[in-house]
Amino acid sequence: MLFVMIGLGIVVGLCLLCSLVYWIIVVIRLFKEKGAIHGILGIIISLYPFIWGWIKHKELKLTKTMLIWTISYVLAVVLSIGMSIFIPVMFADKMTKSLPGVMQQSAKRQGIVTAKRPPRKSIPRSARKKVVSRPGSMALSPTEPKTMTQDQEIKMLDELVKEDGNNAAALYNRAWLYASRNNFEKAVEDYTKAIQIDKGQADIYYNRGLLYVKMKKNDLAAKDFDEAIRLNPRDADAFCNRGGVNNQLGKMDLAIRDYTEALKIRPKDADTLYSRGVVHMSMGNKTKAIADFKKAARMGHKKAREGLKQVSKS
Repeated sequence: MLFVMIGLGIVVGLCLLCSLVYWIIVVIRLFKEKGAIHGILGIIISLYPFIWGWIKHKELKLTKTMLIWTISYVLAVVLSIGMSIFIPVMFADKMTKSLPGVMQQSAKRQGIVTAKRPPRKSIPRSARKKVVSRPGSMALSPTEPKTMTQDQEIKMLDELVKEDGNNAAALYNRAWLYASRNNFEKAVEDYTKAIQIDKGQADIYYNRGLLYVKMKKNDLAAKDFDEAIRLNPRDADAFCNRGGVNNQLGKMDLAIRDYTEALKIRPKDADTLYSRGVVHMSMGNKTKAIADFKKAARMGHKKAREGLKQVSKS
């Protein structure tokens, strides 16, 4: 492909050189036939010798000269336009083919994903908290259609993993798609492989921890949230989810500590306040539970309002 481009460039150069030579020939005839003023005008306005040459081509026997000049100039213009279209397409194709390596470098520098804040859902015996995994970045190709189905996305990721088994980004994204289809076993398998390749990505541990929660493997979930927090100590979602897991494991003091840490990062999170209030209630700390419910209720939290009513009746 490179040799083709070089060859076309040489042809364009020759055509332009030929066009220049015949322009000089016509300008010289213009000096002879029309005088110095017209000759100088022809040098300043290059189109003038071209038009004059075609007008006088029969009279001055310039037909062959004008034909060669015209053909060489038109050919140079056409080839130049073709190259200007062809070169960007060629480089786009190369970028697409080298994509897995680019993704891996990006993953190491910036993290594998650009996460959106997930909606809040509930898990058994725990107050509401964030339990939806963070999606991976699916911009896998400069020409990727925006309307790809999940089956098409998974197939594309299968090919990337087949080409490079160490592509942590592709494994991460495929795991997220499997999880969204409730195929937890395959999702955990891909997240685990991604961790083996790159142990420094907090979001992989976080997402696998969420799957372990759904699979009722709370001990494993707690370990993953531990690692996610170690890698990203400012991750309020990880603290909230670890708080929920500790609550389910009966570790109420640890749950309170986790919710408190989350609130240090995100003080106006009504859901976390409500969650901590629920744990306080289960520990018999009515005063602290009321305080958390009141704060959450002032933020418009409906379940916190219900919690206050229940506390007042007890």
